Amino acid sequence: MNTPLTIRSIFLLLFSGYLGTLNAQTEAYTAAGDTVILYDDGTWEYQSDSKEDPSGLPPIDSLWYNPGTFNKPATSPQTVKDESGAYEVWYEDKKWQRTPSGRLNEDAKMAFKTKKPGGFGMVIYEPVELPLQVLREAALINARSADPNIQLTNQELRTVNGRKMLCLEMEGAVSGMKFKYFGYYYSNASGSWQFITYTTQSLFDEFKPDFELLLNGLIIHKN
Repeated sequence: MNTPLTIRSIFLLLFSGYLGTLNAQTEAYTAAGDTVILYDDGTWEYQSDSKEDPSGLPPIDSLWYNPGTFNKPATSPQTVKDESGAYEVWYEDKKWQRTPSGRLNEDAKMAFKTKKPGGFGMVIYEPVELPLQVLREAALINARSADPNIQLTNQELRTVNGRKMLCLEMEGAVSGMKFKYFGYYYSNASGSWQFITYTTQSLFDEFKPDFELLLNGLIIHKN
């Protein structure tokens, strides 16, 4: 499993070099050559003449909105809360168990594995706000560092427990093993979340219902 990017890694990958600082603003460039303005408070925006999504993908707001219901499942009685109080995850302990986060990813705040071998999930949270298109680009850069031919097989918007989130599915190969990734991405003034589940492509259809229920257990408390 390739390591999902943290926010600090995103900036290292996307913002390479700068021209100077003026009034607490730094002009920098994305990996795709777009010009952005970085602010001291950790926020940023594209320069007025450079507003295209650097990934070359459709703008987030143009994605299909899935009208389905994606709320905390009634079948998920267990919860684990982040120590910051920013969020919690409800899960079904008959199907999932907690696992030490560092075993899946050193930056994961929470980690889970299915009791039936083969399925995994992790939450990476950092207290920095970024636009969803940046989280999407980071996810693709990360995945393609392990497999340049990885495919983004689905992307849509969903309202999950009252929050508008990006849902991505990707598939590719790592060390000859074919994997599929299914996750939610969200950001607000309190931080950014990547909640990712994954398994081999051959097991994905079997695990997808359990993955979706776990993902729908994400409750974000801070705005």
